[in-house]
Amino acid sequence: MTRGAMQWGTAALTVSAALAAQGAGERALLIVDPTHADALHVANHYAAMRELPGCNVLYMDPDAATYGALAGAQLEAFLGELEQRGLRGSVDFVVLAPSDSFFVPAVGLLSDGCSPVRRFALPSAYGLHESQGLVLGGTNASVLQPNRYFRGNWDAAGFRSEVRWSNGLPSTGPTAQSYYIPASLGWIGERGNTKGEVLAMIDRSVLADATAPTGTAYYMQTTDAARSAPRHGLYPAAVSQMALAGGLAQHLMAVLPLGMHDALGIMTGWASPDIDGGVFTLSPGSFADHLTSYAATFDVSAQVKMSRWIAKGASGTAGTVEEPCNYASKFPHALLHVVYRRGLALGEAWFRSMGSAPFQSLFIGDPLTTPWSFAPTVQVTGLPGGPVAGTLTLTPTATPHPLGGLLIQELELFVDGVRVARGALGTSFVLDTLGLADGWHDLGVRATDASPERHHATWRARVEVSNLGRSVTCAPSASSVALSEAFDLTLTAAGGDVDEVVVLQGARIVASLPSGNGSGNGVVRLHGRSLGAGSVRLVAEARFADGGRARSAEVLLDVLDAELPPLGSTPVAFGYRRSLRTNAPCVLDLPATFESALGTATFAVVDAPDQATVLGGAGPTLLLAPNAGAHGVDLVRFEVTTPAGTTDAAIVQLVYAAGQQEARLVCTALPNSVGRGARIGWRGSASVAADDLELTFAGAPAGVFGVVFHGQGLTRVPLGNGLLCVGAQLVRLAVVQAGPSGSLSIAPHLATSPFPGAAVAPGDTRTFQLWYRDIGGAAFNLSDGLEVTFGP
Repeated sequence: MTRGAMQWGTAALTVSAALAAQGAGERALLIVDPTHADALHVANHYAAMRELPGCNVLYMDPDAATYGALAGAQLEAFLGELEQRGLRGSVDFVVLAPSDSFFVPAVGLLSDGCSPVRRFALPSAYGLHESQGLVLGGTNASVLQPNRYFRGNWDAAGFRSEVRWSNGLPSTGPTAQSYYIPASLGWIGERGNTKGEVLAMIDRSVLADATAPTGTAYYMQTTDAARSAPRHGLYPAAVSQMALAGGLAQHLMAVLPLGMHDALGIMTGWASPDIDGGVFTLSPGSFADHLTSYAATFDVSAQVKMSRWIAKGASGTAGTVEEPCNYASKFPHALLHVVYRRGLALGEAWFRSMGSAPFQSLFIGDPLTTPWSFAPTVQVTGLPGGPVAGTLTLTPTATPHPLGGLLIQELELFVDGVRVARGALGTSFVLDTLGLADGWHDLGVRATDASPERHHATWRARVEVSNLGRSVTCAPSASSVALSEAFDLTLTAAGGDVDEVVVLQGARIVASLPSGNGSGNGVVRLHGRSLGAGSVRLVAEARFADGGRARSAEVLLDVLDAELPPLGSTPVAFGYRRSLRTNAPCVLDLPATFESALGTATFAVVDAPDQATVLGGAGPTLLLAPNAGAHGVDLVRFEVTTPAGTTDAAIVQLVYAAGQQEARLVCTALPNSVGRGARIGWRGSASVAADDLELTFAGAPAGVFGVVFHGQGLTRVPLGNGLLCVGAQLVRLAVVQAGPSGSLSIAPHLATSPFPGAAVAPGDTRTFQLWYRDIGGAAFNLSDGLEVTFGP
């Protein structure tokens, strides 16, 4: 059974057999531009086939106008989201779905004695993240920086981003570096591949895993001295080393291995090999390249492009994005095919073979392809046959593959894609499920052997947690929809007062349902376009008034790559609450749904955050860096315009990690005459002595008057057009007026407030809310609430 074909059951607990292959979905972070229809389709397919956990897909545009701009925005957000999601040490590959560029301009940042350096391969800007200081340091350092993971002695070494490398070995020395292996799934622009060819590459690569294919790596020595000579002196040794690795290789005097139909790899040096017309066959899982200047310079017509290898049947290829000169270290070393045969993933084998850091070198293909995976077998006991509660003890057993390592070196426990524990063989993992939301979660136990290649496999299970009797379901109105077609999701939450229910595509919020009566029941409408074509997994998450959560079972939806006649429906934007795990940079989703083409939608931030710097972002994402000392809740208001109209403004309440123990958002704001309701935020602190608490509000009608008040306890009682969240002993703090955008802020100065009963003391808990004028109905409404516990 391949990973792509595996289907999870719908019983309370479904446990998979130990995977035959590496089960490497947790190792890759996939970056996809949510405004790029082809990128979404490819990303959805890759995530499904490789079983990437939802948190391992990052939705943001990876492109930038310059490397400096990318380093100051996308790279910061990328590294920050790894921290936010708890993935910094467990992700080894950064994989880009096709985007609008294959390179990032980098004029004058690094030097080369042969040819000016003007470009970096786009994935390399992310994988070589530790080099940004060198690149932007103004020293004009050489582009021929050593790749510290490279080691030219034919030895394989399983890659880990959490260790630092020097001379191909883990090191703590001063020159050691850490990386993420950079890769692109494809280039779908001019002279690239079609989307169909990229999807086919993914399919054959997954199917090649653990098949131990027979075939030959062909090392081609040509008469082109400039392109063949840098490598062909290594070919005799490569053939011998391949034999020692248990494989076959031939050193041939030709451009291509014509007449051969078992090519597991081709290494040649020629400007324009007849890849399309040549009579030879590349086997699934193969890697092929032709050392030449413009193989990955897709905007230049000269020379044959590396995309032809993918069209021919390869799982991976590499080339340079501009004239690199014929330095051997900028191209794959002949050892690539040898260490690949010894069991490294294809991306590992390519990166291991690069003598210089691949600033200008682009890998295209599936870096997780592992035909020679000598994976251990893994089983886990300790799971009951139904819902689980309290403490769960999982006891793994693992056995090395006969051709892999001699023993199991490490066990790792993953929950929803995040590594939460690790230990040696014999370890039992104790998981406190009280720390998890009620509902459905993915468990994984990965066993890694002690071989240099670090062969590994992952046991997986899906488990339902039931500690507090909470639940949420998500029922789609259709199992398949077209891109422009709308469908409904019926959301039903139970087990407590619900503040909101959000719909997640991986870790990305795509819709939300605010709760007016605490039930969390209702319907949200989405369009297939918002999710992208392909197989899509959606999860509903209910967020309760006391801070608890519940997760639904996954909903599988097939979004067809097809359009229907437009109906002219008005776009809709969704607000929600986002709590940061740390105050590291983040990617903030701005969810909306519409039937118009993605490129026709304009996203406008009406109110930017007060305590964060907007690094960049376009469309449905905003790249943010919290300012030093960011504390409390920021309000980000946005709207979306398509040819069919403009949405009501939606508000994201961004909750900073600092201050989450002092205050929390409670209750729900109901819609008002201008949108989805007024929302509360705060900054400063909950210190009585500092007396610097400031309350902010957004989403009220422009210019209206209101009253800010606080009280004790919580409730959820209909009042006017909204809900009263304050339980008792209401105290007026200030009369306020909203500005032209419907926003306002006050500093109540509770230590010196003139209003009777307004003062607070350390240990007091108060709930704050805004009452404001609003047309229609009862002619007034209320914001949501903020519960604050004050300290000294």
